[in-house]
Amino acid sequence: MMLFNYLNNLITIFNYLNSLITIFNDLNSLIFYSLIIVTVGFIGFSVCYSNNNLTNGNVDTSSNNVNSDAGTQTENPSSSVGRTNRSWYLYPIHEAKYRELLDLLGPEMHAKRIDELCLRFMIYSYPVEDLNSSDINQRIISNFCEAFLD
Repeated sequence: MMLFNYLNNLITIFNYLNSLITIFNDLNSLIFYSLIIVTVGFIGFSVCYSNNNLTNGNVDTSSNNVNSDAGTQTENPSSSVGRTNRSWYLYPIHEAKYRELLDLLGPEMHAKRIDELCLRFMIYSYPVEDLNSSDINQRIISNFCEAFLD
């Protein structure tokens, strides 16, 4: 009888362990599926959020106009980002000197295939006080010719 009670208690413990294993297996699959649901939810949220930001931007897709209610605005094809020169606004004295000397040295630079950035770099290496001096053009031209054209 004691052996029977012992085996009965052992079977009961195995049944509890079996049910615990089943619960853990269910939790494992529950965690897996909940991760999938959360991931799909985040993807859906990001798509909806980006669509809302695009559609609320008042963008007219039928033309180059940014704001469709601002009248007819068309982009000038000759004014591109590559041609826009921000340094003109940040360093007007350097840029004016660069344009002045580019007119003088440009044909010879193009003939020898020297990039205009070399001249720009040389001019921008001078401080503003030097660019306001009277003999600066001659100094820059001689330094440039010595460094690049000879």
